Amino acid sequence: MQDNLWYQLRHGSREWALERMAAAYRQKPDAANIMQLGSALLLVEDYDAAWHHFQQAIQTYRWSMDSFHLGAGAADWCLVRREAAVAEWDRGLRCGYSDPARLNVPLVLYFASVLAPDLYPDVDARILLIKRADHAMAQYWPGPIAQYLLGRIDEAGLMSACVATSKWDFAHRHWVAGFYIGVREYAKGKVSKFAEAMQKASDLSDEDFDPKSGTLRAKFRPELSLARFEAGRIAAKRDDEGCAPQSA
Repeated sequence: MQDNLWYQLRHGSREWALERMAAAYRQKPDAANIMQLGSALLLVEDYDAAWHHFQQAIQTYRWSMDSFHLGAGAADWCLVRREAAVAEWDRGLRCGYSDPARLNVPLVLYFASVLAPDLYPDVDARILLIKRADHAMAQYWPGPIAQYLLGRIDEAGLMSACVATSKWDFAHRHWVAGFYIGVREYAKGKVSKFAEAMQKASDLSDEDFDPKSGTLRAKFRPELSLARFEAGRIAAKRDDEGCAPQSA
Protein backbone atom coordinates (compact mmCIF):
# COMPACT_ATOMS: atom_id res chain seq x y z
CA MET A 1 0.00 0.00 0.00
CA GLN A 2 2.91 2.37 0.70
CA ASP A 3 3.74 2.53 -3.02
CA ASN A 4 0.38 3.95 -4.13
CA LEU A 5 -0.27 7.61 -4.77
CA TRP A 6 -3.00 8.15 -2.19
CA TYR A 7 -0.84 6.69 0.59
CA GLN A 8 2.03 8.94 -0.43
CA LEU A 9 -0.35 11.88 -0.56
CA ARG A 10 -1.21 11.40 3.09
CA HIS A 11 1.93 9.88 4.60
CA GLY A 12 4.81 10.54 2.22
CA SER A 13 5.62 13.01 -0.51
CA ARG A 14 2.52 15.11 -1.17
CA GLU A 15 4.14 17.02 -4.04
CA TRP A 16 5.34 13.83 -5.72
CA ALA A 17 1.91 12.19 -5.48
CA LEU A 18 0.12 15.26 -6.82
CA GLU A 19 2.54 15.56 -9.72
CA ARG A 20 2.00 11.89 -10.63
CA MET A 21 -1.76 12.42 -10.56
CA ALA A 22 -1.39 15.58 -12.65
CA ALA A 23 0.78 13.70 -15.15
CA ALA A 24 -1.85 10.96 -15.46
CA TYR A 25 -4.47 13.64 -16.03
CA ARG A 26 -2.38 15.38 -18.72
CA GLN A 27 -1.76 12.08 -20.48
CA LYS A 28 -5.38 11.00 -20.32
CA PRO A 29 -7.81 13.76 -19.26
CA ASP A 30 -10.79 11.46 -18.77
CA ALA A 31 -13.38 11.62 -16.01
CA ALA A 32 -11.50 9.22 -13.72
CA ASN A 33 -8.27 11.21 -13.82
CA ILE A 34 -10.12 14.52 -13.55
CA MET A 35 -11.87 13.37 -10.40
CA GLN A 36 -8.77 11.74 -8.92
CA LEU A 37 -6.67 14.91 -9.20
CA GLY A 38 -9.51 17.21 -8.19
CA SER A 39 -10.41 15.12 -5.15
CA ALA A 40 -6.75 14.93 -4.13
CA LEU A 41 -6.44 18.72 -4.31
CA LEU A 42 -9.55 19.06 -2.17
CA LEU A 43 -8.18 16.52 0.28
CA VAL A 44 -4.95 18.46 0.81
CA GLU A 45 -7.04 21.64 1.08
CA ASP A 46 -5.51 23.33 -1.95
CA TYR A 47 -8.91 24.75 -2.76
CA ASP A 48 -7.76 27.36 -5.25
CA ALA A 49 -5.96 24.74 -7.34
CA ALA A 50 -8.95 22.41 -7.07
CA TRP A 51 -11.28 25.16 -8.24
CA HIS A 52 -9.15 25.94 -11.31
CA HIS A 53 -8.81 22.23 -12.10
CA PHE A 54 -12.55 21.60 -12.00
CA GLN A 55 -13.25 24.80 -13.93
CA GLN A 56 -10.98 23.60 -16.71
CA ALA A 57 -12.90 20.33 -16.80
CA ILE A 58 -16.21 22.20 -16.89
CA GLN A 59 -15.05 24.37 -19.78
CA THR A 60 -13.64 21.40 -21.69
CA TYR A 61 -16.66 19.13 -21.17
CA ARG A 62 -19.51 21.61 -20.88
CA TRP A 63 -22.72 20.32 -19.29
CA SER A 64 -21.32 16.81 -19.05
CA MET A 65 -20.79 15.56 -15.46
CA ASP A 66 -22.32 17.13 -12.39
CA SER A 67 -19.34 15.85 -10.39
CA PHE A 68 -17.17 18.61 -11.87
CA HIS A 69 -19.61 21.26 -10.67
CA LEU A 70 -19.90 19.58 -7.27
CA GLY A 71 -16.10 19.67 -6.90
CA ALA A 72 -15.78 23.28 -8.04
CA GLY A 73 -18.62 24.31 -5.74
CA ALA A 74 -17.01 22.54 -2.78
CA ALA A 75 -13.79 24.45 -3.45
CA ASP A 76 -15.76 27.70 -3.58
CA TRP A 77 -17.50 26.92 -0.29
CA CYS A 78 -14.20 26.19 1.44
CA LEU A 79 -12.78 29.45 0.06
CA VAL A 80 -15.70 31.20 1.80
CA ARG A 81 -17.34 31.99 -1.53
CA ARG A 82 -20.75 30.63 -0.65
CA GLU A 83 -22.68 32.51 -3.30
CA ALA A 84 -20.33 31.23 -6.01
CA ALA A 85 -20.62 27.70 -4.60
CA VAL A 86 -24.41 27.74 -4.74
CA ALA A 87 -24.36 29.12 -8.29
CA GLU A 88 -21.92 26.40 -9.36
CA TRP A 89 -24.02 23.65 -7.84
CA ASP A 90 -27.12 25.09 -9.46
CA ARG A 91 -25.41 24.92 -12.87
CA GLY A 92 -24.65 21.27 -12.15
CA LEU A 93 -28.37 20.52 -12.26
CA ARG A 94 -28.27 20.90 -16.05
CA CYS A 95 -25.53 18.34 -16.67
CA GLY A 96 -26.17 15.21 -18.68
CA TYR A 97 -24.43 12.71 -16.40
CA SER A 98 -25.38 12.21 -12.76
CA ASP A 99 -26.62 9.46 -10.47
CA PRO A 100 -29.72 7.61 -11.78
CA ALA A 101 -32.18 9.74 -9.80
CA ARG A 102 -30.14 12.93 -10.36
CA LEU A 103 -30.01 13.58 -6.62
CA ASN A 104 -26.35 14.33 -5.90
CA VAL A 105 -26.64 18.04 -6.68
CA PRO A 106 -30.06 18.54 -5.00
CA LEU A 107 -28.65 16.99 -1.83
CA VAL A 108 -25.76 19.46 -1.72
CA LEU A 109 -28.16 22.31 -2.47
CA TYR A 110 -30.20 21.18 0.53
CA PHE A 111 -27.01 21.51 2.58
CA ALA A 112 -26.63 25.04 1.21
CA SER A 113 -30.25 25.90 2.03
CA VAL A 114 -29.65 24.95 5.66
CA LEU A 115 -26.28 26.68 6.09
CA ALA A 116 -27.00 29.66 3.84
CA PRO A 117 -30.78 30.08 3.46
CA ASP A 118 -30.30 33.62 2.16
CA LEU A 119 -28.54 32.17 -0.89
CA TYR A 120 -30.71 29.10 -1.53
CA PRO A 121 -34.13 29.18 0.17
CA ASP A 122 -35.38 26.09 1.96
CA VAL A 123 -38.56 26.04 -0.11
CA ASP A 124 -36.54 25.81 -3.34
CA ALA A 125 -34.41 22.99 -1.93
CA ARG A 126 -37.48 21.04 -0.82
CA ILE A 127 -39.30 21.49 -4.14
CA LEU A 128 -36.24 20.19 -5.97
CA LEU A 129 -35.90 17.24 -3.60
CA ILE A 130 -39.59 16.36 -3.94
CA LYS A 131 -39.32 16.41 -7.71
CA ARG A 132 -36.32 14.09 -7.71
CA ALA A 133 -37.49 11.90 -4.82
CA ASP A 134 -40.68 11.08 -6.70
CA HIS A 135 -38.68 9.79 -9.67
CA ALA A 136 -38.87 6.02 -10.19
CA MET A 137 -35.09 5.68 -9.82
CA ALA A 138 -35.18 7.32 -6.38
CA GLN A 139 -36.02 3.94 -4.88
CA TYR A 140 -32.31 3.27 -5.27
CA TRP A 141 -29.43 4.96 -3.45
CA PRO A 142 -29.14 7.90 -2.73
CA GLY A 143 -32.93 8.15 -2.91
CA PRO A 144 -33.45 7.25 0.78
CA ILE A 145 -31.47 10.33 1.82
CA ALA A 146 -33.95 12.55 -0.01
CA GLN A 147 -36.84 10.69 1.61
CA TYR A 148 -35.25 11.27 5.02
CA LEU A 149 -34.65 14.98 4.45
CA LEU A 150 -38.26 15.35 3.36
CA GLY A 151 -39.47 13.63 6.54
CA ARG A 152 -40.89 10.64 4.72
CA ILE A 153 -38.71 8.17 6.63
CA ASP A 154 -36.99 8.52 10.00
CA GLU A 155 -33.33 8.11 10.89
CA ALA A 156 -33.74 4.40 11.56
CA GLY A 157 -35.34 3.95 8.16
CA LEU A 158 -32.47 5.78 6.50
CA MET A 159 -29.82 3.70 8.22
CA SER A 160 -31.62 0.48 7.32
CA ALA A 161 -31.55 1.62 3.68
CA CYS A 162 -27.74 1.68 3.77
CA VAL A 163 -27.55 -2.08 3.21
CA ALA A 164 -25.37 -3.03 0.25
CA THR A 165 -23.73 -6.05 -1.31
CA SER A 166 -20.17 -4.85 -0.69
CA LYS A 167 -18.51 -3.41 2.40
CA TRP A 168 -17.34 -0.42 0.36
CA ASP A 169 -20.87 0.46 -0.74
CA PHE A 170 -22.14 -0.01 2.80
CA ALA A 171 -19.41 2.25 4.19
CA HIS A 172 -20.12 4.84 1.52
CA ARG A 173 -23.85 4.90 2.21
CA HIS A 174 -23.45 4.90 5.97
CA TRP A 175 -21.02 7.82 5.78
CA VAL A 176 -23.16 9.95 3.43
CA ALA A 177 -26.23 9.24 5.56
CA GLY A 178 -24.38 10.41 8.67
CA PHE A 179 -23.41 13.65 6.94
CA TYR A 180 -27.01 14.51 6.02
CA ILE A 181 -28.34 13.46 9.41
CA GLY A 182 -25.98 16.09 10.79
CA VAL A 183 -27.21 18.69 8.32
CA ARG A 184 -30.79 18.03 9.36
CA GLU A 185 -29.78 18.44 13.00
CA TYR A 186 -28.48 21.90 12.11
CA ALA A 187 -31.82 22.69 10.47
CA LYS A 188 -33.44 21.83 13.81
CA GLY A 189 -31.15 24.26 15.59
CA LYS A 190 -28.97 21.55 17.15
CA VAL A 191 -25.58 23.01 16.30
CA SER A 192 -23.66 20.72 18.66
CA LYS A 193 -25.14 17.64 16.96
CA PHE A 194 -24.21 19.12 13.59
CA ALA A 195 -20.66 19.76 14.78
CA GLU A 196 -20.33 16.18 16.00
CA ALA A 197 -21.60 14.82 12.69
CA MET A 198 -19.25 17.03 10.65
CA GLN A 199 -16.26 15.99 12.76
CA LYS A 200 -17.17 12.33 12.39
CA ALA A 201 -17.63 12.74 8.63
CA SER A 202 -14.23 14.46 8.46
CA ASP A 203 -12.28 11.62 10.01
CA LEU A 204 -10.10 9.64 7.64
CA SER A 205 -8.13 6.46 8.20
CA ASP A 206 -6.33 3.99 5.98
CA GLU A 207 -9.52 1.91 5.98
CA ASP A 208 -11.12 4.57 3.78
CA PHE A 209 -8.67 3.72 1.00
CA ASP A 210 -8.82 0.68 -1.25
CA PRO A 211 -6.12 -1.74 -0.02
CA LYS A 212 -5.16 -2.67 -3.60
CA SER A 213 -5.28 0.58 -5.56
CA GLY A 214 -5.07 2.93 -2.58
CA THR A 215 -7.87 5.06 -4.03
CA LEU A 216 -10.12 6.97 -1.65
CA ARG A 217 -13.34 4.99 -1.84
CA ALA A 218 -16.25 5.63 0.50
CA LYS A 219 -15.58 9.36 0.85
CA PHE A 220 -14.80 10.21 -2.77
CA ARG A 221 -17.41 12.99 -2.62
CA PRO A 222 -17.59 16.77 -2.12
CA GLU A 223 -19.30 16.26 1.24
CA LEU A 224 -15.93 15.29 2.71
CA SER A 225 -14.52 18.77 2.04
CA LEU A 226 -17.72 20.42 3.24
CA ALA A 227 -17.66 18.42 6.47
CA ARG A 228 -13.99 19.18 7.11
CA PHE A 229 -14.51 22.89 6.46
CA GLU A 230 -17.58 23.18 8.67
CA ALA A 231 -15.97 21.17 11.47
CA GLY A 232 -12.94 23.44 11.34
CA ARG A 233 -15.07 26.58 11.20
CA ILE A 234 -17.06 25.58 14.28
CA ALA A 235 -13.92 24.56 16.18
CA ALA A 236 -12.26 27.89 15.37
CA LYS A 237 -15.36 29.78 16.50
CA ARG A 238 -15.39 27.90 19.80
CA ASP A 239 -11.69 28.62 20.31
CA ASP A 240 -12.28 32.32 19.67
CA GLU A 241 -15.17 32.38 22.10
CA GLY A 242 -13.06 30.56 24.68
CA CYS A 243 -10.30 33.16 24.31
CA ALA A 244 -12.66 36.12 24.53
CA PRO A 245 -12.05 38.32 27.57
CA GLN A 246 -14.51 37.81 30.35
CA SER A 247 -16.57 40.77 31.49
CA ALA A 248 -16.09 41.94 35.04
